[in-house]
Amino acid sequence: MPRQEQLWEAYIESFRAACNKKDREVAEKILNSAFSDAEDYRELDARLIWATHSLASLYCSSELEGQAEALYSRLVELTEKVLGAHHPDAIESLEKVALAQLKNRSDKQNEYSIAV
Repeated sequence: MPRQEQLWEAYIESFRAACNKKDREVAEKILNSAFSDAEDYRELDARLIWATHSLASLYCSSELEGQAEALYSRLVELTEKVLGAHHPDAIESLEKVALAQLKNRSDKQNEYSIAV
């Protein structure tokens, strides 16, 4: 198995272990490293899509919708380039961008209401 593949498998295994322990901070560090490495491959492939989706989902579940929204937008671009604009995964990514935007706006309105 090539070194890149071994490294990728290690990222996936470590990420899943952190998620099973509900350790968001460790999971986030692992995904950020995986995301950075995947971008360094200089090729669009499933690893970059996986890392982008996983990190965006982690942010969303951690109520970090602003960060999730930015990554979901990037995910739409990546998925469209790799799989095509009409692929179900690209459409699902668009839906996640919209949901993150709605949640983010709702949270900001609630913060404003509380402040007033």
